[in-house]
Amino acid sequence: MLERDTRVDVGATDRPRRSILALGALSLAGFATIWACGGGGGGDTPPITPPPTPTPTIAISNSAAISGQQGTTQTSTITLTRGGNYTGAVTLSASGAPSGVTVTLTPSTLSGTTTTSTLSAVIGGTAAATTTGNITVTATGSGVSSATASVPVTVTAAPSPDFTLSPATANATVIQGQSSVATAFTLARVNSYTGEVVLSASGLPTGVTVAFTQPLAGSAGSVVFTALSNTGTGTYPITITASGPNTTAKTAVVTLVVQATPTVVLGLTPPTLSLAQGGSGQTAISITRTNITGDVTLTAENVPQGVTATFTPAATSGTTSSLALAVGGTVTPGVYTITVRGSATGATAGTAAVTLTVSAAQSYTLAATSASVQQSNTGTSTVSITRTGGFTGAVTLAASNLPNGVTAAFSPNATTGNSSTLTLTASGAATPGSYTVTITGTASGLANVTTTASVTVTASGGGSGSINWRFCDQDNIPTWFAVKDGTGPWTRVLVGSQNTYSFSVNAASVGIAYAVPKTGGVANVTVYYYAASELPGEAASECADNPATKSLTGTVANVALLQQANIGVGSASGTVSGPSTTYSLTGVSDGVTDLLAFRSTLNIGAGVTTVPNAVILRRNVNYANASAIPLLDFNGAEAFAPATATYTLANSSGENTTLIMGFSTANGTAGNYVFGALGGTSTSLTAYGVPSGRTQSGDYHFAIATSATTDASSFRSIFQYNRDLANRTLTLGQPLAAPVLTSSSSPYVRLKLKGAWVNEYNSSYGCSFTQGTTNTRVWSINATRGYYASQPSEYELEMPDFSSVAGFVSTWGMVSGQTVQWAVTGLGPVAGNIGAIGEGNAFKTASRQGSTTP
Repeated sequence: MLERDTRVDVGATDRPRRSILALGALSLAGFATIWACGGGGGGDTPPITPPPTPTPTIAISNSAAISGQQGTTQTSTITLTRGGNYTGAVTLSASGAPSGVTVTLTPSTLSGTTTTSTLSAVIGGTAAATTTGNITVTATGSGVSSATASVPVTVTAAPSPDFTLSPATANATVIQGQSSVATAFTLARVNSYTGEVVLSASGLPTGVTVAFTQPLAGSAGSVVFTALSNTGTGTYPITITASGPNTTAKTAVVTLVVQATPTVVLGLTPPTLSLAQGGSGQTAISITRTNITGDVTLTAENVPQGVTATFTPAATSGTTSSLALAVGGTVTPGVYTITVRGSATGATAGTAAVTLTVSAAQSYTLAATSASVQQSNTGTSTVSITRTGGFTGAVTLAASNLPNGVTAAFSPNATTGNSSTLTLTASGAATPGSYTVTITGTASGLANVTTTASVTVTASGGGSGSINWRFCDQDNIPTWFAVKDGTGPWTRVLVGSQNTYSFSVNAASVGIAYAVPKTGGVANVTVYYYAASELPGEAASECADNPATKSLTGTVANVALLQQANIGVGSASGTVSGPSTTYSLTGVSDGVTDLLAFRSTLNIGAGVTTVPNAVILRRNVNYANASAIPLLDFNGAEAFAPATATYTLANSSGENTTLIMGFSTANGTAGNYVFGALGGTSTSLTAYGVPSGRTQSGDYHFAIATSATTDASSFRSIFQYNRDLANRTLTLGQPLAAPVLTSSSSPYVRLKLKGAWVNEYNSSYGCSFTQGTTNTRVWSINATRGYYASQPSEYELEMPDFSSVAGFVSTWGMVSGQTVQWAVTGLGPVAGNIGAIGEGNAFKTASRQGSTTP
């Protein structure tokens, strides 16, 4: 390089000068003057002026604008550019930053070759949000002009602390009466949120409660739903809400499904089984499941000893099974209830009951009533056949151990029924006495069965005398008969022909006793005490009151549901309830009589009443035994509407009242019936009967009005005959006082009732003693007013001691340790003769009843 003062001496020749000038022009570019000096040829060359020294400069620039949220630090790079060969130190400073923004420059002095600095802007939390401005950076250095650069600044608000809520699972299931599995949720905290978060649930169905298992300051947890057993099933959207201070509540939805309680319901087809000992049977089981997919296990409870219960299968995932029951040969016959239980894990067990009726294995037993046969006469015993286990085969009967001179015949001899009549025929030479006859039954496939019958052979002729007491009711023929003449002893009377007992008495009062043996070695014993003058009529009435009887059947028409037909023929009656149409009558008096039938409707409202609405009256009928009565059509031409009247019952004292109506004709009674209110204490009772225009001479309505205490220990009645129905008042008598009951144990249990003789019931007093429900012992003792020489102050009714009377069987007496039901009744005429049918004839009764265990 040439200094500015350098002078160049150029030679004389032109070429070198031009070369140097050219060089100078190239090398000293920028200099103001280049001077050239030299000699030769044209004088001195002008001097060359050196170029000027460059001016030092600095400049700065920024790399980016500053933008950030409150609470953050943002940077921008400041770049220094030097010019004019400037190498001095440069100092940087910043100004103009928005309030709340602090600026630093690192480094703040740039020396040597350093060309960059970092501008850091700390945006404080107090810096105004959404502020915009400029930071001015100034660069200064010695010998140079300062330089500036502008850095734009934008301040934005910092986000608030907050949280978010989301369920890990969107569904939950709960079963009625149980709690759900925990449903997880996540609570995410944002921007350092530390506040306490409270959880709640809305949209819960009735009966569902919720429990949160998350710590309130935590970040994760779960929710458990609990449902009552009556919560409705269905799908419910449940909103979970999280609430905290200084922030908006957050929600998440969980779909809650409420399912029915898992249950097992069992059904049995059939629900009843009837099996004989040694038999077996089965019932089908239907299984209805609710929210159960696993096995249902079946068990049997209350299985009687000797019965085996087997399920096929015993555990099933299906809907059917079966129960087989095998009855052992020693199982006691009876009715048993077996419970079938179906169980499943987590489910309510289901039960169903099967009723098992166990009967004895196919077999039968025999029983025979006692018989009495007179020399040269016949007697009968009824052989009863009790079948068990479904046995229906024929039983052939035979008799052995017969007394000498007595033969036996059965009718029928081989029977598939339940009874046969054993007729015993005694020759004139048969030996009188008491015997035990063996009766044997044989049947195919079964062991022989035997029983015995007590047979009494009596001498021919029987008793003799002016009193002839005959029995006509073939079901109640006595085998023992005794008479007590005044204060004398009881004396047996032997039977004569046609079941007649003949005797004479001398005293003014007399006692009559007879026994009708029944199955099981017991008997019905009847005792009467009469005035001697009453005997002929009473003896004659036995057959008049118990004529030969027959059995009839029949059908009805137009008897609907809740309707009933009452049919009376003679002294027999029967009923049929709609929609059934058939009925049967037994014990129908033989001979000409009348038929009376009512159709009534049962009304159920505030009370229960039965009201007749149609009547059929057929006169002078005499249907053949075992025949069918012609159709009774209650909408037919022969039907008519019943008559009504109001009977007012006086002196009932608020007791329960009942009115029974009967209708009798010259041809005999044709039915008793109860209509009106069933129960209650009303004293105004509606009587129903036959319209007057359809009655004739000899017809009478027969009213029996009764009142009874609630416990039925005391009851009173009034009986009254009237041809026409009309409004009437019937007045009851006074209640009967409770009697004094005493007992004796010798020679068998004997009971006695004693009480005041009430003038209102001065016709007769009677009582009954009944012991047992099977093989029942019944004693009846009755005394008329005429039996006593004068009206007594007390009645005294006692079972006599017959142990010394020939032919009496001691087992006919009562036994100790068994309950005896007793009843006593006083009877007295009000108008007319007691028992006589006539207009206005009436009589009253009063009774007491109770029980004792001798």
